[in-house]
Amino acid sequence: MPLFVDHSYISGEWGVPPGQSSLEAACYSGRVLASTSQGNRVVFQQGIAAPDLAWIQDHYRRVGLQIASDIWFETDGVPEGFDLSVFMMSERLNRIYRRPELLHAVRTLNHKNVFLSTAMMIAPESVPETVFFGEPAHFVGTDWDEAFLKPAVSASGDGIVECTTRGAIIDAVNALEPKTAFQLQRPVNAKAWLNVMYFAKGGQWKREALTVQLVENNCYKGSRQLKEHDYNPWPLTDQFAQYAVSQGIEGYFAFDVAVLEDGTYLIIECNGRWNGATYSHLPAKKLGIESWMSCKVEADRRSLEGLDLGDLEYDHASGRGVILINWGTIQDRYVSALFAGTPADQGSLYSELQSALG
Repeated sequence: MPLFVDHSYISGEWGVPPGQSSLEAACYSGRVLASTSQGNRVVFQQGIAAPDLAWIQDHYRRVGLQIASDIWFETDGVPEGFDLSVFMMSERLNRIYRRPELLHAVRTLNHKNVFLSTAMMIAPESVPETVFFGEPAHFVGTDWDEAFLKPAVSASGDGIVECTTRGAIIDAVNALEPKTAFQLQRPVNAKAWLNVMYFAKGGQWKREALTVQLVENNCYKGSRQLKEHDYNPWPLTDQFAQYAVSQGIEGYFAFDVAVLEDGTYLIIECNGRWNGATYSHLPAKKLGIESWMSCKVEADRRSLEGLDLGDLEYDHASGRGVILINWGTIQDRYVSALFAGTPADQGSLYSELQSALG
């Protein structure tokens, strides 16, 4: 069945991410377009600029991506005969689409305390040492000298505080808003951070993709898919995928996994939703791109109109080039892009796109 796609970033209780304007968050809804197909119906939030939409449609045509042409900017519900895809189910979206089971699953899986406490029962040896708190008032001190403080509900590393002294832990807890659930987690000395992605439908799940996370200051900055690697976290994450499906998850979801120096895998959290890697993985999969990197690129312009990428655009024959993914955010002077090719190609393409957007 054709999909009805609503990937609004502002979604009720999840709110606008810290440091982002309402316009920037609204423009995030455009990033799903590269993942759609002909026959899909997609809804964008108000704020997407018509000239930018026209430019990106031409860009996707040139690189060989078939996308939805049935585009809405507002909707009151899902037409008959359409399946549903959302970035992350919320109270607001549930009022429109009436998917209470999916809302329950998303709340359960995205809540770091709830998910990790369950993970400790499923595979206790594969969870970092973690203590859970329902609110700051429940914290009565610690004998730990270092920890990461993590809000129980956040995305892309927002709100994570690295504490390197006992006093810093206490200060970080005291800085939280009242009633904020959080966790303290022992530092993990990881050589790599993985995003392990699945797809679920009708109570069944399948393995979808494995990407390496680009992390800076504990925050997600991008993703890389390696054509060849030795990572195999699937035996660990498959059991959590089964748990996620038992909670009612549908569509794409993923797990963050730490890889230790000795090859041990530790489960860090569940993304009961699409995540940054999903939006690049799906167009790459459609085009058969096996080696890519995706990340944010700053721009010295507020519109794509008149932008000429020339030979920078992805070329199927060479398997090298650039595809814009999160393009609506050009209004806030940045985009995210997929860079296809060898790791060396990816670095040079990033620099060239920076120059083109300057």
